[in-house]
Amino acid sequence: MLIEEITQLNAWIQLNETKHGFVSKLGQLYQILNANVSAGQRNNQNNKIQPFADEKIQAIDAIKKIDIGELSSDQIECLNVHKAINYLGPSAAERMTEMFRDDSHDLAHITNQINEMYQVLNTTKTQIDAVSKSVSPYVEVLTATEYLNQDSRFSIVFKEGVKVGSLKDLEARSKEWSIVMHGIGVALDVPPSDFRVLGARNGSFVIDLYMAAAAIVPIGIILTRSFNLLEQFALSVRKLHEVFTLELKDPKFKEIEAEIKSTSDKYFKLSKKIAAKDISKEVLDELDCDPDRREEADAHLQTSIKKILDHLRKGGDIDAFVPDAEPNAESEESEESKTTASIARKLIHEFRHKKLDHHSEIMKLLEFFEFDDTAPAGDDQA
Repeated sequence: MLIEEITQLNAWIQLNETKHGFVSKLGQLYQILNANVSAGQRNNQNNKIQPFADEKIQAIDAIKKIDIGELSSDQIECLNVHKAINYLGPSAAERMTEMFRDDSHDLAHITNQINEMYQVLNTTKTQIDAVSKSVSPYVEVLTATEYLNQDSRFSIVFKEGVKVGSLKDLEARSKEWSIVMHGIGVALDVPPSDFRVLGARNGSFVIDLYMAAAAIVPIGIILTRSFNLLEQFALSVRKLHEVFTLELKDPKFKEIEAEIKSTSDKYFKLSKKIAAKDISKEVLDELDCDPDRREEADAHLQTSIKKILDHLRKGGDIDAFVPDAEPNAESEESEESKTTASIARKLIHEFRHKKLDHHSEIMKLLEFFEFDDTAPAGDDQA
């Protein structure tokens, strides 16, 4: 993570607290709930129960307005140190709403839950602010890159089953992504050399590539639709999860288990082929690709999409960033750039929110299957 990102994260938290008061409103709700619980425990008729409907609505609304999709993957991981990520955004607001609807939970239980939310968010806010203030004097010196908020970028995150732990790994990953970006470049009629390396972060666990203007919407489509496939596949094998938790020792069960894994492997490969065709068609339709070069573009794009799907399925991650249109551009170009950037940002936000809502659940399901990456002859590199 670049040191500048922690100061940007702190600014983001402070801005959202100023605009929405997601921490302070949660604290106010807790104080009223806690006072009511204390009054009930004293069982004194003079201790009146304070209404808290307005404070509850305000706190839920404030939590709902927090858009985690605005952050980088590293900044999200920082929020996750104290599990603050669980208590921010629309999904968290919905869970909070359901908490108050659940009649089986008494007021004391709800109060404890609200207190936990408040403590986590307040601790996260306080500690990130402290860290940010500590490093602020050194940001300009230690931040070696200037591209983070200037250039559109496509970020490849190497983790889980696609870590870079040796020179051999680095060579393998370089070859894989050279193929991916070459295929996208050919399909979009963008010179592959335009996808140059902007920089590396986290000891080269994240590689940032410059994203040419012609590629920002297509790559946004690829990211969103690729994660959709993983989501659908994981949900389709949810029921099989119960089979694996039985841990039966009967040899015949082991045979069935092997067959299930084999079938799931084949199902994923077939799903990947179908998804690559569908995503490629959507991208080329969006670009209004020339019919004379569509077949070649489709073949290259499908190959790249399959490799991206494999990267995501193994636990690797991908991200993208699109800045605002250049303010000094010509008026007509500026409007076109703004429209393109807006579409791309919407797709990227959708992709990030899907990851936040479902990624851990999907990976837990996928980890039950050890996929064979070596495609048999004639399998069209499935």
